[in-house]
Amino acid sequence: RSWLAGAGALAGAVLVLAAAPWASGADRVTGWLLADRGADQLLQIDRELTVIGWQSAAEPLRVVARAPGSAAERAVPGPDAWWIEGLGGDPFGPHRLHALGLPLPNANGVPPGQPIAQGPIAQGAAGGEWDYLRDLAVDARGVAYVLSGPLQHPQGELWRVKHGEDPVLLASLEGAQHLQLEGRILWCGGTAGRLWRLTTQGEVVGQGQVGAEVHALASRGSELWCLDAGGVLHRLNAGLEVLWSSDLGFTPGPLAVDRSGFAWVAAEGQPFVQPVDPQGEPLSPITDVGGDSWTDLDAHGPTPLGAAPGYVLQLDAFGAAFASQGGFGYLSDLAPVFAADS
Repeated sequence: RSWLAGAGALAGAVLVLAAAPWASGADRVTGWLLADRGADQLLQIDRELTVIGWQSAAEPLRVVARAPGSAAERAVPGPDAWWIEGLGGDPFGPHRLHALGLPLPNANGVPPGQPIAQGPIAQGAAGGEWDYLRDLAVDARGVAYVLSGPLQHPQGELWRVKHGEDPVLLASLEGAQHLQLEGRILWCGGTAGRLWRLTTQGEVVGQGQVGAEVHALASRGSELWCLDAGGVLHRLNAGLEVLWSSDLGFTPGPLAVDRSGFAWVAAEGQPFVQPVDPQGEPLSPITDVGGDSWTDLDAHGPTPLGAAPGYVLQLDAFGAAFASQGGFGYLSDLAPVFAADS
């Protein structure tokens, strides 16, 4: 494993007169989980991007850790994270959902967090396979929410999955493809630009629409950011009314939003990231992000962190590449790990 030999390198902070406007603090994260499809591994990195744990995981496609929440919620026993396995090496299904305990084991003999790190979660009594898991979210208590349904099927089924219990079907939403959780609210987006706001009991409490198929969702507080397939970023309020729309002019990749309301959009197939301020104004694109397009993007740390196929790269407060860690096979997903008291 090349990352064991210290593949990460700090590039040093860039000295300029003033930091970029988004440099305004961070959520309480201790690091990130990485899904490495190319090496059949799940990895845990700290805030310095050092690999501190890993375990074998066949074809990991998606990984999500517990969301931040109250001390009582975070203290509830249960999985620390969940991940999706692509059975037979096929990312388009069938899939299997796994619970995960943290920390992951490492070379110094640190044991895995909880024994629930093994074993699939069954969809009912029939077995552990799901036709296709479209998206995944995890609340502060370790409860998973998944959107499922055959790849070409118009219906998206929203399920709640508690470890050790049969999954519960909460709602069936036509065309739903994407899922986002914020506190006790679930946001879903899908084909034809449709949007839904639901409670964690599956009750639809709001609906909206944007101009094209939903490509990605991100949320902060009671507001939602929706990136559509045409490259237009929309900010919506709790009632799913559009506050503003910004045409970015490129094919969109991953989306992330920091706690100050700055959005970050990676370009599909191109090595740059477009920051957008809270009022919807695109700022100068960041081009110092290596030679690969990013497969995922997160903005819960001190500054944005992106995953490319073979490495992770963090931007500094001035928009330049600051730290990196390489030597991975193919990173398909990254997820922030929040502090226990977050």
